[in-house]
Amino acid sequence: MKTYQMQNFLSLLEKFEKEQLSKAREKENSDNKWRRDFIEKYPRKSILSLQMNEYLIAPQNVSRKDSFCRRIWSILRNVYHIEISDKARQETFGIILRKDSQLILSDSLRLKYGSDYDSAFAHIKNEIITLLDGVDNDDYAIVESCELSTDIKYVLLIIYCPEKVLPICQGGLLCRYSERLDLHLDDFVEMIYHHRELIQWKNDVPEVASWSLSVFVSFCDWLYRNNQIIMGNSFRSENRINVEAITEEINSLNLQGESKEAIIKVRVNQGVFRNKLLKRFSYCCLCGMSNKNLLIASHIKPWNVCDSIEKLDCDNGFLMCPNHDRLFDQGWITFADDGKIIISEALLESDRTALNLNDNMCILLTDKNREYLKYHRQHIFKNPIF
Repeated sequence: MKTYQMQNFLSLLEKFEKEQLSKAREKENSDNKWRRDFIEKYPRKSILSLQMNEYLIAPQNVSRKDSFCRRIWSILRNVYHIEISDKARQETFGIILRKDSQLILSDSLRLKYGSDYDSAFAHIKNEIITLLDGVDNDDYAIVESCELSTDIKYVLLIIYCPEKVLPICQGGLLCRYSERLDLHLDDFVEMIYHHRELIQWKNDVPEVASWSLSVFVSFCDWLYRNNQIIMGNSFRSENRINVEAITEEINSLNLQGESKEAIIKVRVNQGVFRNKLLKRFSYCCLCGMSNKNLLIASHIKPWNVCDSIEKLDCDNGFLMCPNHDRLFDQGWITFADDGKIIISEALLESDRTALNLNDNMCILLTDKNREYLKYHRQHIFKNPIF
């Protein structure tokens, strides 16, 4: 079994990105599609008004193939490879319909409600909403007290709260993936806390912080299948401190809800992006200024039009001094595919001299830099000629 310290982590990451990242994104797109399809059919606000016949799972030869539970059963079986026997269905879904059209409750619901199927069904719906609302509000004790079956709880969270849990329903997988990251989790703790620990690990590591949870799970699965372990978590510390400092700063602004979370995420990611560029460069790529306190991480394709991967892709950035960062950001300069500077005709000759610009300047480019520069030349540069 191979183990990795931080100095080998980037090479391991590079191998995954080369071998599996495109497949991981395809899987993410596929998962997002069935989630959207489910939510379109059964939006969260409609759950409390679900009718019994919309909810029930029934034998294969009975209609209701598009019911709430039938869709969940299909997801468990086809996406997460969890088989539920006919005998286990009533315990899994709480209430089912037999071939003879007889309703059957799970043992716990039958003890509580007898043959009062309507009250039992109302209880199930209330448990679903309580679960989702609790997790939305980071009240994870709600998951422990929820009376829904484990399979149902986690597939519902994956569908309706995808930013709060990993796309994993099985506790065994969580444990195996945790071991790949040198995390040792308590087997007797509710699974939700394992989800949160793994998500925290992802968010603490700059190189993977921008990944979706789906791509991160694909990475963990790749580590497991290739018998690899990332040993040691010391490289998480610096970024954790940065996140805490940024959170404290944003808290002082008295922002609330989504606005606060969005600003924290942007600030953290900007710091991650700059740190990645500092590892690649130690000076302004154009003039050579080396004071790191003054260097700015400048996006080639602007932040506000990037997807989550592009925002933190160090090939989508240059490290520049304040003057050259402003010129590049506003489109007064750009670069050709050979790295040679292109200066806007709108910039006066006297300004060029004052700003230390000349037509002989050139920078080194990667192939991905060139791809991003196509966007910059076409959409940002003030007099595009390409």
